Amino acid sequence: VPSILSLRNAPVWESEDFLKIGISKDPEYRAKDLTRDKDTPYTAEVLYTHQTDGVGAWDLENLLHKEFKEFSYIPVHKFGGSTECFSSVCLESIKKIAQCCA
Repeated sequence: VPSILSLRNAPVWESEDFLKIGISKDPEYRAKDLTRDKDTPYTAEVLYTHQTDGVGAWDLENLLHKEFKEFSYIPVHKFGGSTECFSSVCLESIKKIAQCCA
């Protein structure tokens, strides 16, 4: 299931705000897993999921990563999946692309 996670720094004074675009069989678990490490200062929330099969999920993830490449973002604090992050990306744009490719 392609899923869009919003990650934000837990400390309010830090201004990181970005989306992670990735694939997960269980997006809610993945969101919790990303922030489980005590050294990770982020909070995570599932903003959108798109139901499709495994190949469709992989294709959509790659399409979204290419579409938003110019908005690629490297978080200050690394975590598993930190290379799949994007800033200044509108969630509605992601949804439109996902629905067009369904």
